[in-house]
Amino acid sequence: SKKDWPKVIDILSTMRERYPTVTGLSRDLLTTMGSTGNLEGALKIYEEEKDKGLHSDTLDVALSDVYFHTTKIKEGIALLEPWRGKSSLSNVYGRLAYGYLEDGKTKTAIAVLEQGIAKTNDASLYLDLADAYKIDGKSKLSFEALRNAFKSDKVDFVHKYRVMLDLLGPNNKTFSLDQVQSLANELTLVHPRIAESYILKGEVLWKRNNASEARSMFLTAVGMAPNQIDAWR
Repeated sequence: SKKDWPKVIDILSTMRERYPTVTGLSRDLLTTMGSTGNLEGALKIYEEEKDKGLHSDTLDVALSDVYFHTTKIKEGIALLEPWRGKSSLSNVYGRLAYGYLEDGKTKTAIAVLEQGIAKTNDASLYLDLADAYKIDGKSKLSFEALRNAFKSDKVDFVHKYRVMLDLLGPNNKTFSLDQVQSLANELTLVHPRIAESYILKGEVLWKRNNASEARSMFLTAVGMAPNQIDAWR
C-alpha cells in the first residue's frame, strides 16, 4: 500500500520534539524526508543534530543514503570518506563502496570493502565485495567472497537466500552449478534448522539431475516444516 509520507513525517517530527535525545528518531525523520526528495529538509535535520553535538558516523550514513537517493553521489562519498579506516560501523564501508560503484570506481569500492571487513569483522560485507568483484570481472574472487559470507553464521540467512534465488535463476551466467552446489552445502551446514536451506539445496541437486538426493532434501524440509509448500511440489 502507498504510504502517507506527510503523515509519517508529521508523526516523526512530533516524536522528535517530545524525545529530543533519541537520535534514532532524527535519523528516521532525515531518511524519510530524503526518500520523498526533500533534501533541504533532510539537511536541516542533519545540521540541527550536529549543533546539538550529536554528530556521528551513523548520522552521516543516514545523510549519505539521502544523497545517493537524490543522485548526489559525490556528496555522499565526500560525507563518508573521512570515516574510512576510523569507523567500526560496517554500514560506513558498505554505503561508501556503493557510492564508488555508482561513480564508476570499482577498484576503490573493492578496497573500501576489504578495509571494512578488516576493520569491522562484519562478514556481511563479503556479499557487497562479491558484487564488486563481479562488476570488476573477477568471477573467481567474487565466488570466494560469496563463500566467505555463506560460511559465516553471522550473516543473516535471508541475505543468503536472496543470493541463492539469483544464482538459481536464468540470469546467472557467472557461476557454475558446482559452485552453486558448494554454497548450498554451506547453507545446510551453517543453518541446519532452517527448512529453506534444504529446499535450496534440493533445487540445485534437481538442476543437476540428481533426483534422489533432491527428494531427500525436500523430505527433510517437509519434516521440519510440514506447511512448506515449495518442498511438496
